[in-house]
Amino acid sequence: MADEEKNNGLESLLQIAGGMAVIRQQNEAIEAVASELQRLLAEGHQAGLNTPEGEALIPQVVAKFDQLLEMYAEGVFTIASVRDLAPPPSSEI
Repeated sequence: MADEEKNNGLESLLQIAGGMAVIRQQNEAIEAVASELQRLLAEGHQAGLNTPEGEALIPQVVAKFDQLLEMYAEGVFTIASVRDLAPPPSSEI
């Protein structure tokens, strides 16, 4: 019986570790898309939205937003999980 309990415990730990690995991969994917979106927005802000350079970035920005929306639709993250990661408003600091 003790061996069976150990095996069940080990299986549970392996499942938890596997779940954590999936979450880590999802977080890395979200961070990569968000980082690229942030870079594009900064580049667009610097170029100016009413310039040819700024306008040329619009399709890339839209594609990154679409990618984030797709991840949201797939359940990779929720609005609540993003809110939990956001820094507190300046009034709470």
